[in-house]
Amino acid sequence: MQTHDNAGWAKAIDKTYPGNIHALQNISLEIPFGQITTLIGSNGSGKTTLLRILAGVLKQDAGTIEVLAQNPWDQTKSLRTSIGYIPQQKALDPEMTGEETLHLFATLYDQPKTRIKELANQFGLTDCLSRRISTYSEGLRQRIHLALGIIHKPKTLFLDEPTTGLDPQGSDFVWRLLNSYAGQGHAILLVTHNLDNAARYSTRIALLHKGKLLMCMSPRAIVSKHGSPPYQKECPDLSSAYFNLTGCELADRKRLTSERQRSKVEDGI
Repeated sequence: MQTHDNAGWAKAIDKTYPGNIHALQNISLEIPFGQITTLIGSNGSGKTTLLRILAGVLKQDAGTIEVLAQNPWDQTKSLRTSIGYIPQQKALDPEMTGEETLHLFATLYDQPKTRIKELANQFGLTDCLSRRISTYSEGLRQRIHLALGIIHKPKTLFLDEPTTGLDPQGSDFVWRLLNSYAGQGHAILLVTHNLDNAARYSTRIALLHKGKLLMCMSPRAIVSKHGSPPYQKECPDLSSAYFNLTGCELADRKRLTSERQRSKVEDGI
C-alpha cells in the first residue's frame, strides 16, 4: 500500500475500547501527499480514534500503520519534527502572551524568530501578540492553536475539528489555508463536521459509520453515487449521501441550514 505518493497508510486497523466497544473494524486508508483527506461520520463512528492512531497518539489493537516510512507510535525525533497533530482541545497557558507562546514553540522546534512574525501575519495575530492568552476570544485562541501546530512546517498534518470556535469567515480562512498547504505538497488528514467546506476543499472524503470505512473518494463522486439531487451544486450535499447510505444524520439539518444562512448574511449575499 505504501508508495512515494503517500505520506502514510493504515491497513486492517482494529480498535476496541473497554466494554467491548468496537471503535474501528478492519480500516484501511491511504494519506496522499498534496491532498486533503477528510474523515466524516456521525458521532461514535471512529473518526477521532482513527486520526489519533495515525498521529501516534493512540495505539491500535491490530493492523499496521506507517507515516513517513515510520511507525508513528515510535515517536522518533525525525517523525515528531515532520508531522503536526492539532487536537480539538487547546493546551494554552492563559498567563502567557501570544508572542511568548509562539516563541516557546519556535524554540522547541528550532525555528527562527522570523517564523513567529510570519505566522502572526498569516493568522491575523499581530495586533494581539502582546496580550495574555486569557484575554483572547475563542476565535483568537483557535487561530494561535492552529499556528502552533504548523510552526515547524510539518510534511503531514493531522487535525481534529480545526474550525471549532470560529465564525464562518474564520472557518473559510482555515480551509483556504489548509488548501494552500496541501497545494505545496503536504499531506493533510482531518476530522470535521463542517460539511460545506469539507465538500468544497477536500480532495477525498472518507465516510465512517459504526467503526467501519464505507468508502473514500472525491466529494462529488460520493454524492453522484449516493446523494440526493441536485448533484451539480457548488458544495455537494454530503449529508444526504451519508443518510442514504446509513439511515443516520451527519448533523442536525436545521443547524446546518441556519449556519449557511448566517454565512450568506455575513458575506453580504
